[in-house]
Amino acid sequence: MAESENLNQEEKHEASGIAAFLKRIFGHISYRYHIGPRLKIHINSLMIVFPAFAQYLFFDELEYLVAFVLCAAFLSSLFLLAKARLLLTLPFVFMSFIYTLFLVIYSKSLGVTSIMALFNTKLEAMVGFATSPKMITGTMAFIIVLLLYVRFIILKGAGEGKEELVPKNKRYIPLLFLIAVPVFFILEMSYFKKAYPFSFMYDSGSYMKILSEMKKSSSAPYFFEGRLDSRFKDNTGIFILVLGESSRRASWSLYGYKRKTNVFMKSFLDKYPDNIFLFKNYITTGQTTYPSMMSLFSVMPSKDFAEIPKYPSFVRIMKNVAYKTYFLSTYDNIFLNYIYADENIITPSDDDVSLLPTMKKVISEETHSHKKLIVMHLKGSHFAFSDYNYTYKDYIFPSDNPIMDKYDNSLVHTDILLKEIADEIMKNPEPICVWYMSDHGENLNDFGDGNYGHGCGGFTCYELEIPSVMIYNNAYLEKYPKIRTVFNNRNFTVSHSNVSHTIMGLCGLYPREYKKNFDLSSDNYRYEEPYVIDVDLFPIKYSKAKIQD
Repeated sequence: MAESENLNQEEKHEASGIAAFLKRIFGHISYRYHIGPRLKIHINSLMIVFPAFAQYLFFDELEYLVAFVLCAAFLSSLFLLAKARLLLTLPFVFMSFIYTLFLVIYSKSLGVTSIMALFNTKLEAMVGFATSPKMITGTMAFIIVLLLYVRFIILKGAGEGKEELVPKNKRYIPLLFLIAVPVFFILEMSYFKKAYPFSFMYDSGSYMKILSEMKKSSSAPYFFEGRLDSRFKDNTGIFILVLGESSRRASWSLYGYKRKTNVFMKSFLDKYPDNIFLFKNYITTGQTTYPSMMSLFSVMPSKDFAEIPKYPSFVRIMKNVAYKTYFLSTYDNIFLNYIYADENIITPSDDDVSLLPTMKKVISEETHSHKKLIVMHLKGSHFAFSDYNYTYKDYIFPSDNPIMDKYDNSLVHTDILLKEIADEIMKNPEPICVWYMSDHGENLNDFGDGNYGHGCGGFTCYELEIPSVMIYNNAYLEKYPKIRTVFNNRNFTVSHSNVSHTIMGLCGLYPREYKKNFDLSSDNYRYEEPYVIDVDLFPIKYSKAKIQD
């Protein structure tokens, strides 16, 4: 007992010694490197607009440097005259750190799609991204630098706040900057619009404009104008659109991948070869969720992407012609107002399989028209390399690449869900068709450049080339024979721009927005080269896009 007490005393003495040592060190740093309030203001102003200087270092264009110097001078003048509390500027400093970190890691500025992702991604997904292999080093550096910055720059030191920051006889200097700098930028904005903070303000404004247009479109009344198939009134049936997340074609064994990521769907294919087919060359229209989802639900092709929020989704159109429409997901998102389904059923869960009971209930639910459109939005493989917990060792044997193992296990989990859905429709007497595709693909350091995730660099084949499969029961094949035409067109390069018109064509409704040349079920289908949307929401012809492969 005495020996134990002695050890405890020694540990306490050692701990107190370490604490005293650290206190002396921080006290020494605080004393030796005390920063005056004026210098703090200048440093803080430089830091708020530091991304502009980083842009200059990366892109070597003079407008970035000029923007950095003049914006910093303007902010310093403002803070000096207003005696601003630097703590209030912390959100702007935080945004500056985020922007600079993104620029350093991906060698490009933060675009509007990245800003949308920043504002609409769930906290756990953001944590998963921040701790992903490519980001973890930068995240740790970010936290350390930010804490030191707050300690020595943002927080006030002893005795600060009482001294005069600008002598009265020199206040005309900051006043001159406050007037001259805004006037200069207003006159020359076309030259500086790519520089931070103007680029960030412009992209944020674009984001707000998109939200406004989506809200305006959803609130405006819609009346169906067009024609219906002669058998439309008599036909019954259910169409299920299943949207995956971050699933890439290169990792599906049904497309030739070496690991067994599609064991369950392969067994279904072997059992029902006439009730399932793959689209050989399906591509997404965007690297991130917003452009891909909007072009998928829209009746406007991706080449007219700017016009998409102004037009109704195909779900809303079908809702107006006797279809009962449902949106099922495990999480809320910004697309619900635009999609405009009759019922949005959100089942909070980390497991997509939790949607199955809801799907079965909706299928069996009695409706007046007996026509249903069900959209299922999955979590899929989103950030699977960082936070995925399901393992299927019988199919994905652990390797020396745990990131790839997690991702491939997420695909097996989706494969199980698709097999469950397929089995359900095959035993149902109602005509049912299921169409699965992912929103976009995923990078997994495929080129050895540390690129994990999506939408953070130039186009890659792993982001754009995605899997797509169509499954239908015999009752659907009998009622909707145009499914055979879709089968005949399966080897063309198909994109999200074909989805709305193909579904409406299969279901037999042809509104004024319908385009037969985009409808894979139409005899008038004509292949048209798809457009892909870059991070700034500009459409680019697929053959003209610089795709790393």
